[in-house]
Amino acid sequence: MLWQADCYRRPLKSPTGEPLWELLLCSDDFEFTYGATCPQSAVNSDWVRQQVEQAIAKAQGRPHLIEAFRPQSLRLLEPACAALEIPISAQRQTRALKRWLQQRASWYPNLDTYSGEAYDPLALDQPPPMPLSEELWGDQWRFAALSAREF
Repeated sequence: MLWQADCYRRPLKSPTGEPLWELLLCSDDFEFTYGATCPQSAVNSDWVRQQVEQAIAKAQGRPHLIEAFRPQSLRLLEPACAALEIPISAQRQTRALKRWLQQRASWYPNLDTYSGEAYDPLALDQPPPMPLSEELWGDQWRFAALSAREF
């Protein structure tokens, strides 16, 4: 059995106003689904491991592989899955999970816990730009002009 997973902050808030994170697990054929939410202050790999254990009990079977959609999810899922001896891999082609994320995004505005913030369920965080290595820095500036033909 192959599972797809996402664990990320949603446009939801707890009764105390804290952002909620949601763990979603589904089989690639969407026959099995599992979801759980948690306040941001409590999200860690131990919580994720406990949720994966509950999902295994619900599914009455272990996945042979979990594919994580987001890099941020992968960082939380790796230690949890390692403790459970379940292989995990990064995979952007998670059709069932993406369909479920879009479906849930249209459902969130109807919830009392909806925060009203903009939300794109398939958007990935862009990492900050990497600094240019010192070997590529120039010692001086020079301006040049090239015609299209010369280029």
